[in-house]
Amino acid sequence: MLYIHIGLPKTATTSLQHLFNNKLEYIHYEGVVQPRKSLQNELYLQTIKWVNEGNRPWHEDEINSIKSLVSKELNKYGRILISKRGCV
Repeated sequence: MLYIHIGLPKTATTSLQHLFNNKLEYIHYEGVVQPRKSLQNELYLQTIKWVNEGNRPWHEDEINSIKSLVSKELNKYGRILISKRGCV
């Protein structure tokens, strides 16, 4: 199962990120780590890019790349949460 949380500013996204930052055994967190760190997982980066650029056509290789990342992470963890505040 893949959960994607896109929070507007002031909707408790940071609190959610603190809660899910690999503290729950049944869900793997991919997203901004609080306190923030510079390195983020490739699945997180590609998903946020997809959300931010959602109004443009995507090439098949880009779609397949994200599908591959999702599949790999789901096979590894089973459940994943991707969280980001303030996507445009």
